Amino acid sequence: MSNLFEYAFGFDPLERQSVPILFEQFIHPVEDSTTIFHVPAVAPEDVIFHIQSSLDLQTWTTQATRTANGPWKGPGEVEAVHAEQGFGIVQIHLPGAPALFTRMKVEIAESVQP
Repeated sequence: MSNLFEYAFGFDPLERQSVPILFEQFIHPVEDSTTIFHVPAVAPEDVIFHIQSSLDLQTWTTQATRTANGPWKGPGEVEAVHAEQGFGIVQIHLPGAPALFTRMKVEIAESVQP
């Protein structure tokens, strides 16, 4: 797990972790793609989550973005499920996209200096 994911999920980035982040993908042969990600129930205020899709693993398109604990925004249909045991579940539905790869990308927002 990368240090950014460890920080975003509340683990100590200076300690070696081997905690899996669950991910499931359902591809309907003709209609669409649905992917499920785990996210932290409470994220640090400077973390930005991006759910992205790609046809070729080279070019990625952001389908939804969430800053800290705010709402998901973007063209993807996102459904957030109630959080349990420190994790929430996010399901993104991409209609008409049966053959997409998906990933979650995490970044730290740049702090604004006064």
